[in-house]
Formats: sequence, structure tokens, C-alpha cells
Amino acid sequence: MADYDELLNLSAEIGELLLQNGAEIYRVEESMERLFTAYGVESQVYCVPTTIIATIVTPEGENVTKGVRVRSRGTDFDKVMAVNDLCRRACRDTPAFSKIREELARIRQRRRYSLPVTCLGWALVASSFTLIFGGNFADAACAFLPAMVVCLAQYGLGRLEANQFFSLMVESFLIGVFAILSVRLGLAQNSDKIIIGTLMILVPGLALTNCIRDILAGDLMSGVAKIAEVFLIGVFIALGAAIAVYGAGLLPV
Repeated sequence: MADYDELLNLSAEIGELLLQNGAEIYRVEESMERLFTAYGVESQVYCVPTTIIATIVTPEGENVTKGVRVRSRGTDFDKVMAVNDLCRRACRDTPAFSKIREELARIRQRRRYSLPVTCLGWALVASSFTLIFGGNFADAACAFLPAMVVCLAQYGLGRLEANQFFSLMVESFLIGVFAILSVRLGLAQNSDKIIIGTLMILVPGLALTNCIRDILAGDLMSGVAKIAEVFLIGVFIALGAAIAVYGAGLLPV
């Protein structure tokens, strides 16, 4: 019975790691079900964006169920690919559970990009979108600072475990403030181009793509839940920027 418990725990850890790092619902369910099948166990897996429930049926006919609450989610495709590769090898070779657990521990410890590199990447993306939306080179240059500030703000708020929607509102507010200040100081000409270009780094493109893929795959509850999340993210992003623009309009030039 201990082996089945360990298999259930390992499979749940794989599903949780996938879900935490941006994998689609069907990918999580399929990975866990294939692992159970490889070890000769019947299973049923149900997953939504914040919960995983898996049930296995032992050869003795006993049902064993485990639920996992996923409280934090982000995007790290490097870990998703690593977990996918581990799951494929485990299904093919059926190694000892201890080896799978060692691999999972190594995947969890994979380093992400450093904070300075992330800030630089955000700044380049923001400046590029500013040009795409019709801004000039001065506007693109002025998009660097708010993008870096927002990156640092997201890192700090994440460390404080602040609410996701509150964090997005604060970040979009900072973007609006820095964009308007850049224009009023004479450093840029189009605050609207800076705002929309920098806001693009907060737009939940991956979440929108995943919710559509989930709906097409038949995971309707997960898809609808993600659509609601995307809608709320858009509302709070717009709200933060609107507060900055409206507040600037009340101040003397």
C-alpha cells in the first residue's frame, strides 16, 4: 500500500509543479494519468487552475484519493519542459520512485533569470511595444524606467505575497505616473504611447491562450475560470492606469 501512496504523491507533485509554472489543464491531467498507467494503476484525475484531485484504484480494488491545493501560479516554461521530459522517461522506463523524487527536487531548484536580467528584458519589451504603437525613440527610451520599476515592484510585492489583482493595479498605476512625468519633464512627447507600450508586459497573453486551449480540449470549467481571471486582470490593469491619468488631470501643469 505504501508504494501506491508514494506513486500518488509523486504524481500529485508532478501535476502541481506543472500547474504552478503555466502548463495547460489537459497537460497536467494527461501527464498524471500516463504515469499511473505506466505503473499499472487505473486512475481518474480532475484538475482546475487551483486544485488537483487524483484517485487511483489498486489491484485489490481499493480507492485511494489525494487532493492538492495550488495557491501560487506563474510562468516558467523551462520547468514545464523539464517536468514533461521527466514524465516521459518515467513512463518509458518506470524507474524507482526515489529516482523520480530526486529529479523533481532538482527541477524545483532550477535557477530562473536573475532580477537585473529580468528587469532589462521587461525594459526592452516595453520600449519595443512603445515603438510598435506609434511612439518615437524618446518615448521608447522613457519606457525603460517604468518597466524596470514595475519589475522591481512585482518582485517586492511577490515577496510580500500581496494579492495578484492589487499588485497589478499598483504596477499599472506606477506605469501611468512615470509616463506622465516623462512628458511633463520634457523627456518624451506621447504619454499614451508609453503607457500602452509598457502595459503590454502585464497583459495576460499566456493565460488567455491557455483558457482557449482548455475550452477547445473540453475542460470547460477550467476555461471559464481562466477567462474570469483574465477579465479581472484586465480590469485592474486598466483601473491602475486610469487612476494615474485621472489624478494627473487634476494637478496643475
